[in-house]
Amino acid sequence: MPPWLLIWIARWVSGERFRKAMPMELRWYSGAFVFIPLWIAFGVYFGHSFLDRAGAVGIWFYWMGYILVAGIFLAVWAKLVPCVVSCILGGVVWAVSLWFAFTHKLFL
Repeated sequence: MPPWLLIWIARWVSGERFRKAMPMELRWYSGAFVFIPLWIAFGVYFGHSFLDRAGAVGIWFYWMGYILVAGIFLAVWAKLVPCVVSCILGGVVWAVSLWFAFTHKLFL
């Protein structure tokens, strides 16, 4: 069983009350909803040739830099863009990404 599910079940069984997400949390989550397909596409497109010939340390620096830049970008996005706009834009981005993936035009 996945660890996150075990933790959720343990919290539920212990009687912990769940709360609604705060507005800033909703902005972070909806921003991640928008950018996950974009981050995957950029990571594969720009990192493919570098990661094929990089060593362990180069791969580590690549991913740490990538995560740092993505986190900063998400923090700025969550600060400036409302949740509703992110959710609508996220639906469009996911639909386009899935369409590209299923028509085999993703990285051409």
